[in-house]
Amino acid sequence: MESRAFTVGYMRFNSDDEEIFLSVTPGFEHGPGIQRDGISAPRMTDPHCVAYIAHARHTRRRQPATSTVNPYHQRAGTWTLYNHLAHFQDTLGKAGWRIIGVQGHGDLTMNYWHVAYCAQPALNSHPVFCRLNTVEDQPVIEPHQDRTYRCLVKWKDTGRRPRVEFRNIRFLPAGSEAGVTVHLADDDDRDISEDISFAMAGKTIIENRVELPLEAIIDRFDDVRHIFTLPETPARGFYRQQIHTAILGEYNLYNYINERRATLHGPVVIPLQPKTNLTFDWEPVQKTLVEKHFRPTGHGSEIPTLRGQFRKYPGQTGQSECVEVFFPRNVYPFGVIGMRSGLDGQVAPEIIGFSSGGLSGRIGNTLEGVTRVVYDFLACGEAMVIDEGLDVFQLVNPLSPTAGEHKHRNEEILATVARQTEALIETEEQDCDRKFPGDSRLRDLPLNREIFQDVLQTPYKSPGPTTEEIFPVPPQRSQIRAVVIFAKRASG
Repeated sequence: MESRAFTVGYMRFNSDDEEIFLSVTPGFEHGPGIQRDGISAPRMTDPHCVAYIAHARHTRRRQPATSTVNPYHQRAGTWTLYNHLAHFQDTLGKAGWRIIGVQGHGDLTMNYWHVAYCAQPALNSHPVFCRLNTVEDQPVIEPHQDRTYRCLVKWKDTGRRPRVEFRNIRFLPAGSEAGVTVHLADDDDRDISEDISFAMAGKTIIENRVELPLEAIIDRFDDVRHIFTLPETPARGFYRQQIHTAILGEYNLYNYINERRATLHGPVVIPLQPKTNLTFDWEPVQKTLVEKHFRPTGHGSEIPTLRGQFRKYPGQTGQSECVEVFFPRNVYPFGVIGMRSGLDGQVAPEIIGFSSGGLSGRIGNTLEGVTRVVYDFLACGEAMVIDEGLDVFQLVNPLSPTAGEHKHRNEEILATVARQTEALIETEEQDCDRKFPGDSRLRDLPLNREIFQDVLQTPYKSPGPTTEEIFPVPPQRSQIRAVVIFAKRASG
């Protein structure tokens, strides 16, 4: 018997006396981001080849710029959760702030629509606008000047009510230190750059108490596998290198938004030769679909009307071969941050952190399922996806049943996180060596050496809590670009 399980967690924070902070890996405020084409594996410019990162991390930039499909090398130089929390402890922690919760924001500077303006002097030495903007990645740049974002905004004024809220924000190019100014789109574009600590955006799923239909937001999910079950299938051709396998339907759904929308409601016809340099053959496609629990229709004239059904499409004479598939929804880990409004303005809004873990494409929750939980059961009037995939995690510092405050000191949490991170690093090195033989060991990568050394030589040695006690949803990757930290002034 095989058994699989996935974990779900949520946190509620009172925005009157509990604070929210955004921690971003230094040097990675502008990417590099994931580059997709719908044919080959997701690529990324090797962080060692990015001038901005090399300058920020005092390392020598590799030239010429090369890309990598190794997901572990794509994370070179990215802070671990331990590094994020250790930096918080060295700054705000020493000023009396206790960590009470943490959630990943791993999509920030990795994907489109994920942006953040940060002006938090204790965590950032200067204001910075985080988004896809790596010079070596042209033209993979976030077109922020053309977009309006639904952002979680934190105001600097501690007497302002609400202190934290969702607003429509525009980021306009400027000669400021961050390169942009921040404007309220629904208030005559009023400049609020000097008034806020941060404004961050993800993929909006609930706005103004309206659960947004997936048709309206699916253009923001470039990794279509997060929405649809698309099987990896034997293929042939050449694109950058010899093709042996490819994701059936990914090229079409990635490149054509209307096909992506149509797939939500019915079957779509996928050419077995979507490009001249990519070909699927019917027999292997049919075999793979059956192995992945897709079901052929009763006969060739029967149209797929149920999710998971398929048939060889009976096209016109002379047309290329096609398969008609009603792709089912996929299950994926998702991390969401939302807000539950106070009653008639009398109560401060609550910030909700929701994490649904799992194994990508195998067990977990669909995007619609996550949205329904956040909307129906957590009563959020605003919510956005800030993380997807194996980055998703949630850390909670539980309340002490007797003392009435959060149970663990920052030093205790850091001790547990360091042990857990070290175990993840060892697992990832073994996995990287198995899947990418000949690639450098992760701790030997120049951008990783200092980061991993900080983890392995942590000064926090207390027994600390168990990982089960503080991780409702444990991280499955060691390195993550950005995290959201919730904290409260420690009493006494």
